[in-house]
Amino acid sequence: MSRVIVDRIYGYLNEKGKTIDQSILEEVVKRFETVAIRQLMEDREAKPGRLCVTRFNHPCARKGAYAHRGFDAEEMVPRAKLNFLIGDAVERAVMATAKLPGCDIGISNDLAVLEIEGVIFSGYTDGLFLDDRDLYVTEFKKMSSFAYKRVQRQGITDERAYASDVNVYMKALELDRSIFVVLDGQSGALNERVIHFDPDVWREAGPS
Repeated sequence: MSRVIVDRIYGYLNEKGKTIDQSILEEVVKRFETVAIRQLMEDREAKPGRLCVTRFNHPCARKGAYAHRGFDAEEMVPRAKLNFLIGDAVERAVMATAKLPGCDIGISNDLAVLEIEGVIFSGYTDGLFLDDRDLYVTEFKKMSSFAYKRVQRQGITDERAYASDVNVYMKALELDRSIFVVLDGQSGALNERVIHFDPDVWREAGPS
């Protein structure tokens, strides 16, 4: 089966005499600066009346309710901050590598906003990918070898958190398909899955 993003990345990496688009590198550096500031320098502040999209699938409803009511969030431990920073950096690098052979992907995150019963949910997709005339929500995720192999066997739709997030993004942006690119953080292997909007996953994730 042809992979529209991963096969282009591998094709580019296998080429001899590769060139690098300086503007893409500059874009990545700028994006990483934003990520580093957010992860390392900004304090986490409560935003009453607004919830992150990832709260749709969070197992602890009380934690989401506290965030909605404006209670201060617990500060992340240093190890978690570093893990998020590394994950963001690696995912941005993979996305930039996809742009080098011509994948039309926006590196700057695209804001997705939904309002359900007066509650505003917001989140940032990794980008939007234009393939011919088809537009996809695009997500890049670094994961453990164990999780990567599970996705290989079962697909993204069996990963509740990922499937919920991407269906919420599709709903918010009024798109019906997405491409999920996964990276094995240990081996460096890449794969991708095309996910179509699933009303059942959306109903389970959000409005109920």
